[in-house]
Amino acid sequence: DLRKVAQVLKIPLPRHGVFEDGAGLVRCSLFALFDGQQCVPEDALGPKTAEFNCRNLPAKLLSNLSIIPAERCNQVFMKSALLKTFEDLEADPLRPPGAAERCAAAVALVLGDFVVTAVLGRCTALLCQEDPALPSSKPPKGGGAISWSSRSYIPTELGPRRRGPQGGILESGGVPEVSGHTLEAPAAGGGPPRPPPL
Repeated sequence: DLRKVAQVLKIPLPRHGVFEDGAGLVRCSLFALFDGQQCVPEDALGPKTAEFNCRNLPAKLLSNLSIIPAERCNQVFMKSALLKTFEDLEADPLRPPGAAERCAAAVALVLGDFVVTAVLGRCTALLCQEDPALPSSKPPKGGGAISWSSRSYIPTELGPRRRGPQGGILESGGVPEVSGHTLEAPAAGGGPPRPPPL
């Protein structure tokens, strides 16, 4: 629950745009998976990198979200905030000695019925929600049947970035694939909705 984390860290979340709907503030959740086995450079300490990113992701993302003006709280700026968070994690001077520059990751920021995903390297995740209409004698821990799914992504490379003479990035290696999706409610009459077209 990103709102509870924001209260603990005393970093206010925006209260406009995608953070609200007609009934008030929407639920905000953050899910993240970091894979320390895939890192750049390969001889670096990947598990240290994964732990560092996991511990620092919420605060860095909240800091980036908190500075977005009310009139800019839209889907495009949510994607930008998530991308900027990856850059902040990579550039953090407090990174442990020997830690890698970056490691594979799959991150999902859920704001009501909108989800922003960022995938870096060969790391994927499937976000599911319980479908109360389906009978189950013993629901699996942490959720039930899949009621929607996201698209498949081509993994991005973890390789180093190559910069041009003025410092601009010439190659996009190391930049996560960021995209947004509007979630659909289960179709009337039971059963999950069709996944979005590829």
